[in-house]
Amino acid sequence: MPHYRTYTGSPLYERNHFPGRSRQQSEIPGFEESRSALPAPFWDGREAVIDGYWRAWELAFKNLRSPKPGSRFITPYIDTAFNGNLFMWDSVFCLMYGRYGRRVFDFQGTLDNFYAVQHEDGFICRELNGESGEDAFARLDPASTGPELLAWSEWEYYRTTGDRRRLAAVFPALLAYRRWMSRWRTWPSGGYFSSGWGCGMDNQPRTGEDYHPWWDHGHMTWVDATLQAYFVSSLLQKFGAVLGEDTEREQLENRKLKRLINRRLWNRRLGLYTDLRPDGTLSDLETVAGFWALLTDIPTPRRRNRMLSALLDENRFNTPHPFPALAARSPHYSPEGEYWCGGVWPPTNYMILKGLRYCDRPDLARDFAARMLAQVTQTAEVTGTYWENYAPVGTAPGNQSVAGCVGWGGVTPIAVLLEELFGLSGDGRESVLEWDISLTEGFGVRNYPFGNAGSVDLEHRPRSLQTEQPRLRIQSDTDLTLRLRYGGRGFHDYSIPAGKEWTL
Repeated sequence: MPHYRTYTGSPLYERNHFPGRSRQQSEIPGFEESRSALPAPFWDGREAVIDGYWRAWELAFKNLRSPKPGSRFITPYIDTAFNGNLFMWDSVFCLMYGRYGRRVFDFQGTLDNFYAVQHEDGFICRELNGESGEDAFARLDPASTGPELLAWSEWEYYRTTGDRRRLAAVFPALLAYRRWMSRWRTWPSGGYFSSGWGCGMDNQPRTGEDYHPWWDHGHMTWVDATLQAYFVSSLLQKFGAVLGEDTEREQLENRKLKRLINRRLWNRRLGLYTDLRPDGTLSDLETVAGFWALLTDIPTPRRRNRMLSALLDENRFNTPHPFPALAARSPHYSPEGEYWCGGVWPPTNYMILKGLRYCDRPDLARDFAARMLAQVTQTAEVTGTYWENYAPVGTAPGNQSVAGCVGWGGVTPIAVLLEELFGLSGDGRESVLEWDISLTEGFGVRNYPFGNAGSVDLEHRPRSLQTEQPRLRIQSDTDLTLRLRYGGRGFHDYSIPAGKEWTL
C-alpha cells in the first residue's frame, strides 16, 4: 500500500541538520578520572554538603550513556535515571547542573538526540525509547510532548559559555517545535493544553472526575503549558536578536498570551494563576504549575507579591521542605508526598528559585535554597542517595520516589549550591562573573568553569557580618570582569587580569 504523509513539513525543519548527522562514538569518562577537572567547592564546617556534592556527580557519571547500535540517537547523553528511556524535561534539568561538567563530558549534547528525531512538521516527542531512540507516543496524543523547555536549557548554556555557534545550530529545531506547539496544542482562545504526563506532573487531579489525570487534557487551558509557551517564545525572541532571525510571529502571539493569561487565568481569590476549566471557571487547585509566571513579565507587581505570599505561607507552599507540588491546605495534599500530590520536586523548586531571582528577590531565593539543600543533604545522609522527589514534611524521600535519581536529583546538591548559596553566575557572552555573597563563612570553588574554556579559582575568607566587606582571592586563566555584591547592596565591577592572583 502507498504511504501517505499525515502532515506538511516545516521549512524550519529543512534547516535542522541534526537528523542527518552520523552517530558519535566516544568513550564515556569515569567519575574518578574526571573529578580533578570538575569544579571543586569548599565550605567551612559544611563537610556533609561538600561530600553530597561529589556524591551527586558520582551518580551522574554512572548514568552517562552511549547510543546503542542501530539507535536513532546520535550523541552520548546523561540518562534520565528513571526507566531507561530519555525524557525531555528531565534532560533539561540534568543540564542545568551538567553544564558545570562540560569540560569532561558534553552534557548539552543530550538534547541533540531530541533534535535528531524531530518530525518534519516540528514535533518532538517528550519520551524516547532508550534502546532505539524511537518516539514513545504518537504526535497528537495529549501526552506526547512537553513541558516545552528545551530552549531554556539552550539559552542558559549560551549565556554561560557564549557559544554562539551552538545557539545558531539549535535555533531552527527549537523554533519549528515552538510553532508546532502553537498549531497543535492550542484552543481557539490561544491558550494551551496538556495532560498529566504531558505537563510532567502525572497524578495531580487537575482535570476533574470525568477525565484521567495522566493522559486526558480535560478540555482545559493548562496554566503551566500556557505560561511555558510565553516563556519559551520570549527566549526565542532573544535567540532571534542574537542571530538576526525573524521571530515576529512569536512576538505577536506573546502579546495575545499575556492578555489571555492576565484576564482569564488569574485567580483573585487564591492569588495565583490557575487552570481554566471548559465551562469558563477557574480551577481552585493550588499547584506549583502557576509559579512559572515568576519567570516572566506577566504578573503585575501586586500580583507578584500575592504569589510570593503564597510561597511564604506555611499552610500553602512554605512547608518544612519547600515547595510541595500542591498547597498544604489542598484536600488532595499528602504530607508523605504521594508523587505530585504533595511531593517536593527538584525541577519545580529550581524553577521557583530562578523565578525569585527574576523578581529581584535574591534574599528569598537564598533562604529557600538553604532549606532545600539542608533537607536534601540530610536525606542523602540517612538513605545514602538522592531521590526523584521528597516528602514536604520530615527528612525523607516522597513515598513514591525513585532512588538514585541523578537525573534531575543533581540540581540541588550541585546547581543550587553553586548558584544560590555561593551566589555565582558566569556570563560567557560578556566575560562577566557575578558573585552575590551572603555567606560569612569561608567558602569558594576551585576550577570553576568560565566561558567556553576558562577556569577560575575563587575564595571567600571568613568575616563577622554580611555587611562587612568580603576578603577575596581570585585567580583566573582568562581576563574577566567581577561583578560583586554583598550585604544586599548594589553591584560593583572589578577587572580581573588573567594569570595573576587578585585580592580584595
